[in-house]
Parts: sequence; structure tokens; C-alpha cells
Amino acid sequence: MNINEFDRTKPRLTFRKIQGAIFKYEKLRDDCVPPLDENSIDGSSGALNFHDLYSIIVKDLKSIQKSFLKGE
Repeated sequence: MNINEFDRTKPRLTFRKIQGAIFKYEKLRDDCVPPLDENSIDGSSGALNFHDLYSIIVKDLKSIQKSFLKGE
């Protein structure tokens, strides 16, 4: 496949879905206030809160987006 053919058939919808998911989970993460109790500060609770979970999801999605852009 030559480069011009690839440019014409890029999966733009897939890229927009990845970007949309990143935006969605960044907003959820930013709207979610991390708990400020003693257990969350020193990390001894062992449980993930929603802020941590959304941060992990955003990190994974950005990794997928980076790989997508490289064409892997």
C-alpha cells in the first residue's frame, strides 16, 4: 500500500473514538475529588478510588492512542 492510499483510508472514526474516550475519562477524573482521609494519603488502604481508576484508564487510552498513531 502506498502512502497516499493509506492517507485516504485512515481510520479517522477510530481515532475520534479514542480521543473521545480520553476526554471523557479525563473529565470524570478531574470532576472526581480524591479522598483526603488518612488511608488514601499514605496508601495503606490498598483500594483504588475513582480518581485513581480514571487516571489509570486515561494512561492506558493515551498509550493506545500513541500506538495507533505509530501504526502499530
